[in-house]
Amino acid sequence: MSTENMEKTDYRGCEDASVYIPKKNFRSAFTWALYESTRSYEPYVMVGWFGGLLFCLPYVISSSYFFLSTVTVILLLESVMLVPLICMICRGVRARSLVSRSTKALAEATEEVFSSDKETLAIGWDKVASKLNRKFYNAGDWKTPYCLFDGSHCEIFFRCYVLKPIYEEEELDGCEKNRLRSAASIYQQRIVDQFSRDKEDTSVLAEDNLPADSHHSIYTWRLKNSLRSVGHKVWFVSMLPQVFLDHTWSLRLIHMIVVILMFVALSTTSIGITLLGNTLSITTTKDRIRLLAAISNVAPGEDSELWDVVAKRMNAYLNEDPNVTGVQRFFDGKECCSFFEKQLKPLMSGRNKDYQVATYEIIPLITSAAGSSSV
Repeated sequence: MSTENMEKTDYRGCEDASVYIPKKNFRSAFTWALYESTRSYEPYVMVGWFGGLLFCLPYVISSSYFFLSTVTVILLLESVMLVPLICMICRGVRARSLVSRSTKALAEATEEVFSSDKETLAIGWDKVASKLNRKFYNAGDWKTPYCLFDGSHCEIFFRCYVLKPIYEEEELDGCEKNRLRSAASIYQQRIVDQFSRDKEDTSVLAEDNLPADSHHSIYTWRLKNSLRSVGHKVWFVSMLPQVFLDHTWSLRLIHMIVVILMFVALSTTSIGITLLGNTLSITTTKDRIRLLAAISNVAPGEDSELWDVVAKRMNAYLNEDPNVTGVQRFFDGKECCSFFEKQLKPLMSGRNKDYQVATYEIIPLITSAAGSSSV
């Protein structure tokens, strides 16, 4: 695949030209996952399934069994969407299994990259991903040099297979434990360095207003943003062709009613999750560090106006990210305080089951921010 006109640049820093990762060569993680899926045996199995349905379709439709023909058509249409999904899931499982067996390589690459005190988190993890991709490909463990899409995948694996055994004191042999502890210590120091830089960084000015200033409530604001999602609309459009495959108008009407009811149920669930869920934008490590740095600087305590200041600073920072949508911002200082109290402070207990976001490595920063906020 050509790399021209597909390269991306990090929106908060310059990329290293020596770093070779799929993020630079593919338009999105989706196209990368599709490409990777074609390099395994799963697509052939799915094509066989799809071909079997096509082969049976003429015989089923010409038969007098209406229910059987309807089920076959539905399976055929749904297979078009499910085949890529199943292939990508299988590919992800194989990649995770490979990394779990290569903990030593992950720790060594991380230690090598983050030994430099000038290394930034985002670019550093991309370098780790690049090193592992080359290692897996050269060793014949992976069929392409694209095993890991970018550094964010490496960071998740590092948290799961390196930080978790260290912080939860799992039983490890002495040599392996020392190797993991060394990598964890160096990475932890880079986290502290980033925290110190963010505390001193005043280049991003706080916004003048919060969403709370122009919306009646947090629920109407989130509802407005959730309705802009196109996911359930795409599903609805994909279901419409099935309605017109029915033989009579009565069956078409019944099918249409079912599709509409399912669409309403899906939309209601989506809206409910949005209304009841927490702010989704503070999931990356750099964003969580920035939030903790802002809390340490402002020291809001129980002052709601100071929490508004923290929220404004974070919203201004998040607005620099083109991937952040309207709902992925703090509605007001109260929501910002709630996020800190419910999502970050509990991590100090050491009980963690989520490896997708920064947890173990930011515990010292949470302790510092908690001491400053004194909530």
